[in-house]
Amino acid sequence: MARSTAIQIAGGTSTRETSAWDATDFASWFERLGVTRGEAADLIGIGRSALYRYLTGEQPVPRTVELACRWVAVERGIKLPKAM
Repeated sequence: MARSTAIQIAGGTSTRETSAWDATDFASWFERLGVTRGEAADLIGIGRSALYRYLTGEQPVPRTVELACRWVAVERGIKLPKAM
């Protein structure tokens, strides 16, 4: 998968609409996938600095990032709860 495929499918990285996910939910996603933070950033097509800001709560997780994460999980056969 190309670096930006998941985030492009989800609609880009617009921060206009925030996700229901918080930093804990975001961290739980890549732990469930069994990937490192760097691999997680690459999978969804965001920079490592953006990933860090979402994990620390410095910035809210955009809805498009949550959707990209969910898409990657589906592609890998990992079921996520509707509300994390």
